[in-house]
Amino acid sequence: MKKRVITILFALIMITSLVAIGMFTTTASATNIVKSGTCGENLSWRIDGGGTLTVSGTGSMRNYEYGSQPWND
Repeated sequence: MKKRVITILFALIMITSLVAIGMFTTTASATNIVKSGTCGENLSWRIDGGGTLTVSGTGSMRNYEYGSQPWND
């Protein structure tokens, strides 16, 4: 019985460790900033490793011609 409890506990620890490592890896790659800049007086933008564009801040964005946005690359 004692051997079985130890085996179950060991298995749970291993599973928990694998899940934690997987979550850390996903978070790390998604937050890797590839490119960033400003797009208004109080606005900034960034593109992360997953290709997500995030614009943050307050106020108006500059008026860009089609295709001339700084993140368009």
